[in-house]
Amino acid sequence: MNNPQQIDWKNKKIAVLGLGVEGIASLEYFQDKGALLWVLDKSQREDLDQYLVTRAEATGTQFVLGRDYLQNLTDYNIIMRSPGVKLLTPELLEAEKSGVIITSQTKLFFDLCPAQIIGVTGTKGKGTTSSLIYEMLKTAGKDVFLGGNIGVPPLTFLEKLQSSSWVVLELSSFQLQDLGKSPADARAMAGKPHIAVMLMTTSEHLDHHETVEEYIDAKRNILRFQKSEDFAILNRDYPASNESDIYTDGKIFLVSRERETENACFATGGKIIVRKNGSDDIVADTKDILLPGKHNLENVCAAVMAAKLAEVGSKHIVTVLQSFTGLEHRLELVRELNGVKYYDDSFSTTPETAIAAIEAFPNPKILILGGSHKG
Repeated sequence: MNNPQQIDWKNKKIAVLGLGVEGIASLEYFQDKGALLWVLDKSQREDLDQYLVTRAEATGTQFVLGRDYLQNLTDYNIIMRSPGVKLLTPELLEAEKSGVIITSQTKLFFDLCPAQIIGVTGTKGKGTTSSLIYEMLKTAGKDVFLGGNIGVPPLTFLEKLQSSSWVVLELSSFQLQDLGKSPADARAMAGKPHIAVMLMTTSEHLDHHETVEEYIDAKRNILRFQKSEDFAILNRDYPASNESDIYTDGKIFLVSRERETENACFATGGKIIVRKNGSDDIVADTKDILLPGKHNLENVCAAVMAAKLAEVGSKHIVTVLQSFTGLEHRLELVRELNGVKYYDDSFSTTPETAIAAIEAFPNPKILILGGSHKG
């Protein structure tokens, strides 16, 4: 895409794939720019969220619904691909060959964002780590925004950002996959994100990605466009993350819940320690952490490392660790009844994360499993 900052959006024909929260944010953003809008969705009108339908109608959006929603894509100038739509969908590939611009809200936000971005990805732990980083920067008094895969479309706060602001983005493989796809895209991505965090990365979403390698390669796009003045935080305890150091030009810092190493944040001897250039900074005690489970030590270490690189003081970090109890559906304590504690960990959708959840609690325990197949 040409530089989005120089594009006159007025009367551009823009189609948004999928009427979800992100789709609505795109429609409302482009409405303010004078674009002509369509929403394309495979669902029938009665099956859509009627609140979102009402909001879309308020933007003057036209609807193309049902099984033929991907026909006639060459009628549009720009198509905003939602994360759940496969990048290699044949109809999208054909439209792109015909000159239609295929982009996404994530790509557009990276192009337009004037602020420093902290991007967080990984198989699990993204939401928790992103939220921790956000709270740490917020407690330190920084102008900070949280968005991305966590449920807040970043276009909703784009106009509020300044060069001194910080943005923490939770990024899924779906959102990362098409970043830097062309030379022009890669130039626009240069130096972004300023701080990239790659957490535990194993395999998931094989119902969307063709192979494990494709999934991991998409995750590594968070690193590929960094410059020497940027920072990459990698989880040393998982090969796919640890071995991603060759994909960034940024300065590398590692995190581990058990291993000491140079230029890293790690947990050892009941302490959370940041080691930089041979000097140790004891940031917090592990007893300050309210989040259950050893795996959450990895998330905490990643958040602490990112916060330190953003020049957040230890007292602000400790304040957050002593109050942050976690997010919904991530080892969330639902209730305690007759001495039995019930936890909801329904965001745990891989064997590795299920094992981590099981190991978070002493015996005896009862595990209730269920869910859909993801390849």
